[in-house]
Amino acid sequence: MARISSYAQDTSLSTTDKVLGTDSATSATKNFTIESVITLINELGAIHMPDGAPYKFKDYVSDSSYTVQGCLSLNSGTAFTTAFSAITQVILSKKGQDGVDVSSYITGLIGNSLKINNKVDISKYGLYTVQTAVIHTDTDYYILTLTHVESNGSMIANEEFFVSKVWFNADLGT
Repeated sequence: MARISSYAQDTSLSTTDKVLGTDSATSATKNFTIESVITLINELGAIHMPDGAPYKFKDYVSDSSYTVQGCLSLNSGTAFTTAFSAITQVILSKKGQDGVDVSSYITGLIGNSLKINNKVDISKYGLYTVQTAVIHTDTDYYILTLTHVESNGSMIANEEFFVSKVWFNADLGT
């Protein structure tokens, strides 16, 4: 193999371009698409928003043998396409997709504004005021009661979202 510095620089990157790396399980040299690296980073929530937690909109699971993390669901426990404007309650696991326990963050949302936005398309979002945050009967989850403020679009099953506290004029009393 030639020295890396001898290869020409690619000036038009694409997510289907490939990079070389080492498979941690086998130590074999492998190639990876840029898209696969981005997907892994997003799934792990490895790049954090300054204030928020990564979740996936999916069915609520109550199973003590299952490690609960990154679950965002609705009152019924079933994830189906739902307009942000129709949401009055969400179920959040205590841990985000990245496995970080955000219990104190969730309880700190009471009386504050909450934004749920699509990780890929930020034009899909819902802004709410959190009325209550109580522990679900399955203690791996919280139930948040919300008042809708503003939104655009819908939540779609298995899409990924950031859940974060936000400040906007209504919070500031202006």
